[in-house]
Amino acid sequence: MNKFKGENKMKLTLKEIVEQGRIDELVAKAESGDANAQVMVGDLYFFPFRGIENMDCDIARQWYQKATDQNYPRGIERLAFVYELGYGKDGKIILHSDKEKARELYEKAAALGSASAKERLEKIMAREAQSNSDEKGE
Repeated sequence: MNKFKGENKMKLTLKEIVEQGRIDELVAKAESGDANAQVMVGDLYFFPFRGIENMDCDIARQWYQKATDQNYPRGIERLAFVYELGYGKDGKIILHSDKEKARELYEKAAALGSASAKERLEKIMAREAQSNSDEKGE
């Protein structure tokens, strides 16, 4: 789970940050360029917790992009997930997801050591292989 280092060097989960009313502190860290905090803020919008009223995948995508720009594997992986599913503003699914962009991002995250991105990439490849097999009538 995402961790956040508070003033007292205590590591907090995203749930604890929300429960303790420290969202503003988290956002300030994200705005200052902390890639882990950027992913956590993105998660607040992509996986809404109490304290954030509406899911907004476009805002989440923007925060994940900031972490991706710093080559932060978790940010890259989250951004890949957004592209894979094709989510858009207010949690609405965009009709055209970008599977190729998602795959590219998963590959990048996996190359940077993300085990979960590697697993996701393997699932995508298996699904593609099955689809190709089905199309050929095998």
